Amino acid sequence: MRLQREGMVRGAAHAGAGSSWGWAGRRWVVWAVGVSAGLMAVPAGPLMGQAEAELQTYRVYVANESSDMVSRVAFTPGKGAEVEREIPVGMMPGDIDGAHGISVSPDGEYWYVTIAHGTPQGYVWKFHAGPDTLIARTRLGLFPATMGITPDGQFLLAANFNLHGDMVPSNVSVVYTPDMVELAKVQTCLMPHGSRVSADGT
Repeated sequence: MRLQREGMVRGAAHAGAGSSWGWAGRRWVVWAVGVSAGLMAVPAGPLMGQAEAELQTYRVYVANESSDMVSRVAFTPGKGAEVEREIPVGMMPGDIDGAHGISVSPDGEYWYVTIAHGTPQGYVWKFHAGPDTLIARTRLGLFPATMGITPDGQFLLAANFNLHGDMVPSNVSVVYTPDMVELAKVQTCLMPHGSRVSADGT
């Protein structure tokens, strides 16, 4: 991890394909880790010194694909880690829906998780970070996987992996996050799995 003067915190390691970062005027840090997705970081407050940063408690959201749970893990350097909370995200109690990709909004207020397996379409769920309460959920395409989010937090792009479907070009769902409305599906390649947005949002 690197702390920069403007208050940015960026993850240097990741659990899978890619990493992302944002900004927030907070004294706490939220990290999100997807089982097969990248690591997302929402940074702490501006001009925080290294010694002070080491005393911070970092919170990691982990998507548990085989149990339809998202675990919130608290880590304090020198003290270790513990699971603070288990957040259920499945829709069908008798089946595994597959919590898959996680993204955190740039302002640190919200986090999003894709529910991959679907009926047959998958979903993206929006939660309020901290209390971890469900705000909304939106139906997407076939097997939505990892996501990218624009720097202003207004748009979420979720790659529809279509793991179990025919080998045909799939798409990326574009979601307007304030209303959690899918605006479009942009056709891409066979089985797209990841989606990222450039730092300037273009």
